[in-house]
Amino acid sequence: MAKKKEAIASKFAGASTPIPAATVPTGKGPLSPEEKAALAKAKADEARAAFAEAKAKVAARTVTAKGSSSSGTSGTSSTTTPVGPKVKKASRVVSLIKLRKMAQGEDKIPASSRLHVYVRSPTFPVLDEKAVYVDKTWTVGRAMDKIVEWLKITAPKNEPFDAQKRFSIFHAKELEDPPELLSMPDRLQAISKIESGDIFYLAPADHPWPGK
Repeated sequence: MAKKKEAIASKFAGASTPIPAATVPTGKGPLSPEEKAALAKAKADEARAAFAEAKAKVAARTVTAKGSSSSGTSGTSSTTTPVGPKVKKASRVVSLIKLRKMAQGEDKIPASSRLHVYVRSPTFPVLDEKAVYVDKTWTVGRAMDKIVEWLKITAPKNEPFDAQKRFSIFHAKELEDPPELLSMPDRLQAISKIESGDIFYLAPADHPWPGK
């Protein structure tokens, strides 16, 4: 009987295998202190991972929402500062300084009343290098007459020259802008879009401008 008990004890002793402390048990029965610690650590790691993932998702949604609200329909962030207008404004100031030095006109026109403009003409390309200053209290028609006089525009041979019939003044801010016909009776100072540094085109009223 004693030998039988010893055989059974020896069998069970050989079959037993120790459980590693870091292994989370899956069977039933009470947990050892090491098993409880391993289970608690696994749950804590899982909770931290879930929290980090949720935080990252919230941050991503916040960034997307800010980008959409600031960019409008274009999808471009409004934090980008456009430099085009500033550069263009600076270059116009420099151009205006040069314009005032090269422009011709009448000395009797008060400095505060002078309107400095570039002159161009599809009919007389030689005028494209010219610049004048006129009195902003003048009408468009009088300004045109004075420009024709100052720049000594002459008519072709055997053809009477009538500035009022042959020419009108077209206005543009920049070379790339389409010229707009000005009304002869209007006073320059009453046309708010006109300012020093602009361009006056001399051409027939029915001149076929490209793109119009």
